[in-house]
Amino acid sequence: LDVMTAGLLLLTTDGTGANVLTHPRHRVERSYRVLVHGRSTDDVRRLLARPVVIDGRPVDVRRARVRPAEGGRTDLTLVLAEGRYRIVCRLCERLELKVERLTRLSHGPVRLGRLAPGAWRRLERRAPRRPPGAGRARTAGRHPHHGGRPGRTGPGAGGGRWGAPSPRPSPPQSTRWGCSPP
Repeated sequence: LDVMTAGLLLLTTDGTGANVLTHPRHRVERSYRVLVHGRSTDDVRRLLARPVVIDGRPVDVRRARVRPAEGGRTDLTLVLAEGRYRIVCRLCERLELKVERLTRLSHGPVRLGRLAPGAWRRLERRAPRRPPGAGRARTAGRHPHHGGRPGRTGPGAGGGRWGAPSPRPSPPQSTRWGCSPP
């Protein structure tokens, strides 16, 4: 997320879990709520029904809910199975929409829910090692960058820094909205 975006932000010391959630091959879904203006709601619905190409590749929009909002604006809920740099803002720009508010609602199995702005919480469960519908799984207990040795501990093995508990992060304080320039 950039400074002009609100919503879910994941902080972790679990390198393997972070890789599962962020590497493009896993196609982990992320959901966003976007308040836009610049086109009618019907135009937005029609444009999102077709593939939108950015950088020579179509954006992987899994689902889009388009609803009218006050003042001629449109309320979008987008579910994307990719996380390219500023992809939601770039998608809106391609559709000639101006973003007023952008909030990430979920990233893979982690949901924002009713968490207040600036608040944080520890996750009760770890993110899955292999999201549903992802490519083949690795052998359990083996770390891919350390010769596949079972029982690996340390950074990236899921236990914080060398197995110690992770410190509690400070929550972000930004309350500005929209998309920042690149």
